[in-house]
Amino acid sequence: MPFPGISEFFHGKSSKALEPLQSSVSIEGNISNSHDAAEKTASEEHQAEVNLRPSYAKAVASDHPSHLQVSENDTEQLVNGTPMDIDQEAPASNQVTAECTAVVSRPLGRKSDDVSFTSRQAGPQPGDRMLQRQLDNVLERYRGLEVAYNNTYSDYQHQHDYNARLNSDLKIISKRNRDILKRNEQLEHTNTNLMQQYNDLQQKYDKKVESYKELDKNYMDLVRPLLVTTDDFSTIYNRLMQIRVSIENLVQKAKGNRSTNLQQEAALNYFRDFGLLEDFPIEETAMEPYHLNFCMESAIMTILIERLFTRPLECIFDQSEKFEDISRWVNERDRKIAARWRQQLCILVSQDVDAMTRRKEEEVNKVAQALSDLISKVYSNVDMSAKIKDLCLNTFDLSFAMFGMESVIYPVSIPLGAAFDDESMTTPQNSNPAGLVTLVIFPAFQDHDKKFYFRPKVWCY
Repeated sequence: MPFPGISEFFHGKSSKALEPLQSSVSIEGNISNSHDAAEKTASEEHQAEVNLRPSYAKAVASDHPSHLQVSENDTEQLVNGTPMDIDQEAPASNQVTAECTAVVSRPLGRKSDDVSFTSRQAGPQPGDRMLQRQLDNVLERYRGLEVAYNNTYSDYQHQHDYNARLNSDLKIISKRNRDILKRNEQLEHTNTNLMQQYNDLQQKYDKKVESYKELDKNYMDLVRPLLVTTDDFSTIYNRLMQIRVSIENLVQKAKGNRSTNLQQEAALNYFRDFGLLEDFPIEETAMEPYHLNFCMESAIMTILIERLFTRPLECIFDQSEKFEDISRWVNERDRKIAARWRQQLCILVSQDVDAMTRRKEEEVNKVAQALSDLISKVYSNVDMSAKIKDLCLNTFDLSFAMFGMESVIYPVSIPLGAAFDDESMTTPQNSNPAGLVTLVIFPAFQDHDKKFYFRPKVWCY
């Protein structure tokens, strides 16, 4: 952008900015022509001086090396085209300001008021030379201002371009922000709808959960294993071991020291009638007392099996035969239903405490009496009724617990003449592990699913 001229900065009229300067230059070329031209030129010079006083003061001030500098406010007024008041914006140096004011305020072409007009006709006067110097100074200041203006305008143009880019970026960012806000509103609306749907589904889910809980309860009531007693396989195993040990202790107490209480003839007659000596490999006359004691343990266990272990339900339930017939029919079609039906019946029977206690007492007394008669025939001078009663009570409870298991546990017979297997059998000290099974002292026990097994006690020869 071209420099507009001094007066444009101060008065906003660029077309007449250099008229005072041009008039001053023309005065210098025509000063020796004529008196009329001199008079006209003097008048124009005076007018130019009046017009240039503010500009000259400003220019002189800007040329001062230490005090007179164009301020940022002046530059801003130059760029915006706002008139500046040099008198108000004078630099802080009073000395330089006074000098500028004295030079500018002195009348052009006249040293004093009494100088005659005719004195200017002879040639250049001192006032004209001073005016020439003033014009040179003004032009020099003008050029300095032009350079400052160009620099300022260049900075302004750069700043303007930078602001334009910022405005462009701002518009883009604003547009993006509006798009984001719009998108956020859409997402908020979508989120509200989704939350509503979620709440509806949550309510439906809660209702379904309650319904499933009820169904699960009903289902578990139908299919979960029923516990007739608190026994499991481990407790059943321990209780069977207690029964076997109780029988061994009972015989040991009954026979006395060195089997002094054993009536060998009576024992042989009873065991012969009982069928224990039919396949026994030793002659009756050669049998030792411990052979007869083993036969006594086997006889006691045989009575417990026949009276209690094989008929736990019959002991306490009058309709046991009819139930067993129906249970066999159901078991052929669905073992799980048959097992559950059997367990439910055991629970109902056990809940009838009075009837259960009465029937239990009757059966235990019958079995205890049979065992007492047997022991009194074989052993003399013994009264084992209390131990026999405890043995029968424990056997009755154990047989009912095994019958109430999901998989019924029952006694398993071991065939005579079978080879001894130390992994599946046990044998007393006087037995021959390398021989064959001759006497089953205590039978094996297992369940229908073959998950439980109690090893038998056998005597081999």
